[in-house]
Amino acid sequence: MPRWGYKSAGMRRPLGGRWAAVCSQIDIADHGDKWAAALDLIQSIRAFIPGLVSGGAIETPSLDVAMAFPHSSLSKSLTIPAQLAAAAGEAGMEVQLSVYQTE
Repeated sequence: MPRWGYKSAGMRRPLGGRWAAVCSQIDIADHGDKWAAALDLIQSIRAFIPGLVSGGAIETPSLDVAMAFPHSSLSKSLTIPAQLAAAAGEAGMEVQLSVYQTE
């Protein structure tokens, strides 16, 4: 399901001499309808994204959907709701899928 909740994973100093975040994320709660929560969050921040990107505060944002892949499985699929994928695209976000092998 989507991972949201602000975390900063580190800082780097680009050639221009300014400090910039290497990775940040916003986590959504682990309960309730995660797809609806992700959609609500994207809709609430979408107006701010272009200014942050053009100002150099962030690079291209992404919606990272994490999926557990049990070690014993041969395959697994995941459907991202069309409304969520559309909202992410309209907000200028890439959609990524992270797969984590579990026991």
